[in-house]
Amino acid sequence: MEKRGYTVLGRGAYSTVLGKEGSDRVIKVSRSLDDWIDYVQWGAANGYAGNFVPRVYSWKRHCRPGTLEFGGDERSKDWSVAVVERMADTCSDHKHDMALLYNLYYPACSGNIMAKLYMEDLCPGSYMFFHETQQEPFQQ
Repeated sequence: MEKRGYTVLGRGAYSTVLGKEGSDRVIKVSRSLDDWIDYVQWGAANGYAGNFVPRVYSWKRHCRPGTLEFGGDERSKDWSVAVVERMADTCSDHKHDMALLYNLYYPACSGNIMAKLYMEDLCPGSYMFFHETQQEPFQQ
């Protein structure tokens, strides 16, 4: 991908996100399957796509037969590739105001009115979004 002009924008335990300069879409390569696609579908069904949940333009699951290192059982190692809208920022980047949302959520859920008001002031709809993610198992 890097030979085609893509650069790594971020990576975590389960996936890598690559993008091209100037593009409003990125490619997310997940090394193993988790509930991310269920979360995205839940977000789209509940009106959060393009706001709190990225829009996904395509998603493909791939199966690769293999063996586990321990035990030698034959299992498939599923992985996926998605074309996703590029997000403006993330809540985990502490340079952005949105990083405060995580810190305000617990006090807001515990009844702190000011924490809830600050959340809504920073990002309207964020309290309800976080609250709903705690209630839903992301399965429709």
